[in-house]
Amino acid sequence: MNRNPLGPSVVNYRLASARFGPVYRSKLYIRFEPPTMSQPPKLLLCIEDDEDDQAFIEEAATETDPKLVFVAKSNGREALIFLNSQKEQHQLPCLILLDINMPLMSGKETLVAIKKDPALKNIPVVVFTTSSSKADQVFCEHYGADMVTKPVRPLDLKRVIEHVVLSRCV
Repeated sequence: MNRNPLGPSVVNYRLASARFGPVYRSKLYIRFEPPTMSQPPKLLLCIEDDEDDQAFIEEAATETDPKLVFVAKSNGREALIFLNSQKEQHQLPCLILLDINMPLMSGKETLVAIKKDPALKNIPVVVFTTSSSKADQVFCEHYGADMVTKPVRPLDLKRVIEHVVLSRCV
């Protein structure tokens, strides 16, 4: 409990003198950072139906930032349920990695739903796909998402994931 009637950032000059040496003004202003709980974890949401790709992306992302919490969902429906629960908790992901071709709800449908939701629309979305279709690129650009064609070589995929995580989950 703060016993200083002037507030936590104003220190009596006697107290300041004892702690910081002679003080010649009646008050000393010190930037006070009250102890806080640690910041909520950074979440990365990966919406990918291929479990091997999920595991590889998780490994690359958490190696890049060990404090990152990786969450994988297998389709758009699961992802939207997760995002809605995160909205209620005020813990939205710093980045969404999204595959286009998925069962139940495609990546395109998921992207449209995310970008239509005012609480979700500002989350960066990177579409990771095997597609190199110009139509898919135009679609992603229209909805403000970056599209990255998944590299075939694992080392190249790891470098792309590192770059994406470092540039968007700061």
